Amino acid sequence: SKPVGALEPERADKFAERYRGLAQEYDPRAGEAAGLPPFHYGSHYSSAGAVLYYLLRLEPFTSEAIRLQGGRFDVADRLFDSIPETWRSCMSNMSDVKELIPEFYTLPDFLRNDAQLPLGTMQAGNALGDAHLPPWAASAEGFVELHRAALESEHVSEHLHLWIDLIFGCKQRGRAAAEALNVFYYLTYEGAVSLDTLGPQQREAVEAQILFFGQTPTQLLSRPHPRRRRREASGPQPQMFSRPDAVRPYAWPLRRLAGGGSGRPEAADPLEFIAVLPLEDRLLTISASGRLCLHKWFPLKPRSSPSCPFTFDPATAPIATLRAGASADDDARFRPARSYAVADGRWLLSGGHADCSVRCMLVLKPEVVVLGRHHADTVTAIHVTADGLSFATGSADTTAVLWALYGAGSSLPGGRASVV
Repeated sequence: SKPVGALEPERADKFAERYRGLAQEYDPRAGEAAGLPPFHYGSHYSSAGAVLYYLLRLEPFTSEAIRLQGGRFDVADRLFDSIPETWRSCMSNMSDVKELIPEFYTLPDFLRNDAQLPLGTMQAGNALGDAHLPPWAASAEGFVELHRAALESEHVSEHLHLWIDLIFGCKQRGRAAAEALNVFYYLTYEGAVSLDTLGPQQREAVEAQILFFGQTPTQLLSRPHPRRRRREASGPQPQMFSRPDAVRPYAWPLRRLAGGGSGRPEAADPLEFIAVLPLEDRLLTISASGRLCLHKWFPLKPRSSPSCPFTFDPATAPIATLRAGASADDDARFRPARSYAVADGRWLLSGGHADCSVRCMLVLKPEVVVLGRHHADTVTAIHVTADGLSFATGSADTTAVLWALYGAGSSLPGGRASVV
């Protein structure tokens, strides 16, 4: 909920005093004599220097740190040696407001000097090796495990929106940033200076400042980010799982001919996708062969039917068969693992097609109404947002695309939809 520089009250007062002093001297109408725009922090919470500081013991960061220091390690007293000492520095040093990096939650190796690097000896006589851990961490693995548990705790989840406001949102710039003690040196902000208008030497200096001393990310939000809902409040638990003793299997003999109608023995046709359509009281299933069925499904209140949480009437025949390829010939050659999702309870999205497309169709009338292509390989995953108005696709080409689904959530003539 606060920038690193504002966590310790006494130091926070000093940063606020710095900002007020610079604000009094700054006059944007004075042109080149305007002075510096006011800021709280001359250093940044995230920079290449901070990453190299923490990851000194791992390549390629070792080589980059040596290159940054002109071909040698920095003096031992300035290298990362102790988590407790680094914490104390971040709480007291007026020029140290760096935040943690992802490796603190994922990679214990950065805390060990497994490569036996000659990091030197500090003035106190201590030779640098593995980073010193806090007393509550028995090992590097234990430190990362506990750190990860804290990051994923309910307390952090409930306050995550406040951090988003500081880094990406409404408290990144302007009056709200000043009130939150969250203003950094002006060159760290996107668009603060036009590089094309600078001379070669000045441009080189500014680019070096941005590269090594940090850059504030693009502001994404202008309003406060909503608080994340607690896990128990994220949605009703399915009734069928609230009473395991009441769960019962339902089966229907959907099978397919192994020879495409040649009379050879039938093969199993397992389900690949299941989705509940609450507005239609239907259960949608798609089998491995692409057969789409709509089954009658109606949830019951536990009090009205203590022995069974829902009623289910399986379909006797599919309403359509979905193809993977763009043609029947493609289907014969192409058998990928297909991906599906349902948006707004009405639209069926499908991937895994031979033409690398994502397709959108009405569930109750499964004919392709929109076909979009933005991937160079097969779509392997589809995820719809909670409001049903947009969805993301992932592809075997390692790309992800965010789509807007126009027509979902509204009554369009003819049930039309479009994706962008």
